[in-house]
Amino acid sequence: MTGKIRDFETAKIAVQASLIGHLVLATLHTKDSVAAVTRLLDRDIELFLLSSSFLGVGAQRLVRKLRVYCRRHDDQMWHAVGCAQCG
Repeated sequence: MTGKIRDFETAKIAVQASLIGHLVLATLHTKDSVAAVTRLLDRDIELFLLSSSFLGVGAQRLVRKLRVYCRRHDDQMWHAVGCAQCG
């Protein structure tokens, strides 16, 4: 497990570890999961190494859930305004 893949050396170590059978969990800052391939290619990792070492990529986005009791509708969008229950 590694924190972030920021440079070539970290990316290279992660790819080499995955090629010998280790499960590598790491973070990359991208807008979506498809951009992870592009980001690693930008880190000078060869495409044939990526295709051999990738098992899966997941993306996470944190989205605020608007409660029925404390939301307001303006023009075309809903906005969270908060209430005493949710703080």
